[in-house]
Amino acid sequence: MVLVAWPDLGCVSTVRMPQGGPNTLGPPRWRGPMNRVRKCLVAMASFAVAASALTGTATAAPSGTTSPVQEKLLTTLGPHTLAAAGARQEFISQAFPSGRSCTTMAASKSHKGGVRACTEVKRVDADGRAVAERAAAEACSAQPGRYYADRHSYCLSDTRITYTLYDPGSGAATGVGEISLSSNAEPDANSGWWNEEFTATVTKTEGHVSSLAVNLTASCTNACRMINPDAWGTKVLVLRRSISSHVTYSSSPAKGTETMVTPQYSLKLYQPGDTPGDSYHNWSLPLKVRCDAELSGYGCVINQLQAVLKLPLSKYGEAAATYWYAQAELADHWGAPDNPLSRNKDEAAHKANRYRT
Repeated sequence: MVLVAWPDLGCVSTVRMPQGGPNTLGPPRWRGPMNRVRKCLVAMASFAVAASALTGTATAAPSGTTSPVQEKLLTTLGPHTLAAAGARQEFISQAFPSGRSCTTMAASKSHKGGVRACTEVKRVDADGRAVAERAAAEACSAQPGRYYADRHSYCLSDTRITYTLYDPGSGAATGVGEISLSSNAEPDANSGWWNEEFTATVTKTEGHVSSLAVNLTASCTNACRMINPDAWGTKVLVLRRSISSHVTYSSSPAKGTETMVTPQYSLKLYQPGDTPGDSYHNWSLPLKVRCDAELSGYGCVINQLQAVLKLPLSKYGEAAATYWYAQAELADHWGAPDNPLSRNKDEAAHKANRYRT
């Protein structure tokens, strides 16, 4: 008797989903010529025959006769031959380039002889941070000063911005303050709005800088508006104090359309009592958020990162094996990285495809 061990949960077929918006799961809506459907059906039938042969009972040949030549099976399934569960696609990018923004402020109560103030983005090695700071940054898996994203979320990890006061005569630094800025957001595949949570923490104060005023606002492009653009107004923080709050984006594209939204930010960092002047940083999310209303309802995802559908054999049985075979062996490689599935928005075509299959 031939025994076949079917893989358990660890063995799955991986199908690359469309690059489009969120409403892609549910009944199959893949588009393709009818001859491709026939190929798949033929493969399914062949696979069923192969599986039957694998699980059948071997009968000994009569004595004195030659054993018949066994036909080669289409494939033999096993944990080492099934498509492995592909890791979710991820994106890591530098938050915004290192740079300095300066302004010269006239004499004031705080600075009788006037002063030059600069804000600057600095790179900070994770190993150089305090344990508490590293723990706070673990919510975002990127290295300090970088963005991390997958299809349904993005976050900013521990970006350090310094505020430095310079003597206008000698050019020597007379005071330094530093903040750590982090954020996280989860665009909603079933809604057109999402929040982005920000946290700012003062990590250094030296010399004439004993506290920092922090102001953060956000905006967005295309068919998007801000429900709440101002994270926390202007907040004055001293060493090791933090402020956390959120901004809210809203996108509602017209029915049957899509839009690519880019969140944008403006940070002002200065010493209380001073005029902010040009001491601020502007930057944009390095990825776009796709919001669409192409199917029923609307929602938002980061569509540059493909969705991955996992089909465990233990749950879907022959269907999962058939998808794997079609993906790995057929010429079209449906759902593989070299031929991702695409969305078909034609409801009549959906029904016709379901009827044929």
